[in-house]
Amino acid sequence: MPARRWILLDAQQDVSLPELQLSAAELAEAADTSADALAEAGVVVRRLCGGRRDGVQVVQLNNGRCHLVVLASRGLGIWRGQCGPVHLGWQSPVTDGPVHPQWVPVWEPSGIGWLEGFDEWLVRCGMASMGAPGFDAQGRLQWPLHGRVANLPAHYLELQVDSTGLTLRGRVREGRLFGGHLELQSTLHLPWNAAEFQLTDQVQNRSTQAASMEMLYHLNFGLPWLAPGAQVHVAYQEMAPRDARAAEGLGQWNTIGPPEPGFAEQVYFFRPLADAEGWAQAVLAHPQGESAVSVRFQTSGLPWFVLWKNQQPSQDGYVVGLEPATALPNVRDFEQQQGRLVELTPEQSHAMNLHVQIHATAEQVQQAVEHVQTLQQQAPGTVHPQPLPDWSPG
Repeated sequence: MPARRWILLDAQQDVSLPELQLSAAELAEAADTSADALAEAGVVVRRLCGGRRDGVQVVQLNNGRCHLVVLASRGLGIWRGQCGPVHLGWQSPVTDGPVHPQWVPVWEPSGIGWLEGFDEWLVRCGMASMGAPGFDAQGRLQWPLHGRVANLPAHYLELQVDSTGLTLRGRVREGRLFGGHLELQSTLHLPWNAAEFQLTDQVQNRSTQAASMEMLYHLNFGLPWLAPGAQVHVAYQEMAPRDARAAEGLGQWNTIGPPEPGFAEQVYFFRPLADAEGWAQAVLAHPQGESAVSVRFQTSGLPWFVLWKNQQPSQDGYVVGLEPATALPNVRDFEQQQGRLVELTPEQSHAMNLHVQIHATAEQVQQAVEHVQTLQQQAPGTVHPQPLPDWSPG
């Protein structure tokens, strides 16, 4: 049977499908399989009501094993999800999210207004900039924290159902007159009844002028799944603390500690190692060793990796971030000086690929960790005890 397709949103054609509900039986028919095989699957498209979330369009995707909530109104980020024992998300101090972009003061003079809407499991940072806020010589904000894409709505959204699974395609534009025009083209694919999914993105320069871009994928894990003693495993060529604060915890960089009031974030930068197919892998394993999440990413498009540890009490956001990136999340001007921005000619695109897999048994966790360890044994990595001047400004 050919794939079935629903256009959920097409701003140029003035098309909007604000609500849609597909049962397991309807999905099974489109997938040309039995209803029993997809008994737990479903799709719901709706708009949230009330408070700062009012009007946010969400797409709930369930492939029969994993459930994800995609935010069409917030840069196609993934608000939260559940896959087996693993909760994909965290308890942000932003307790009334997902926040509609109209309530997020991205251009607040401090440069950190982005934080008022930050509560997603997966949030993109980009596209024109994606790091720390940057100011001009007069102190005026030029580049807000983590860029604009997470607070821009999709202008096109399409759902496809076929024998392979659920596929959500969307597009988000960032541009202005005299300021460039970048477009994110994203494909999220969930195979049927699988504890995994793929994210295939590309950013295209839609202008007739050359442009530069950068992107970081902020995947955030917290309560109720994350616990003290969890371990991060990543194979790397080099790694270094971002600053003196991170250097203090270098000896325990891969161990998640207990909540600590007043904990100041620690950030570590990595040049990751890839396997023969060009994939790097980071694994976050629960301390009991019976569940874990692997984040795989192609280094051809995402050559850097960042680990963010924010071990504050739950009320303040107990969370760890696994973050593949095109560059390092510093001020954009510094990254440009270091030659790490992606340069795009007119109509040129930059591709980025991620694959997330949930491991729900001790054997699966061990296999994932051993894969990283084997990769590291082939090329021992260098640990820099202090920040590197070409990785960290100042």
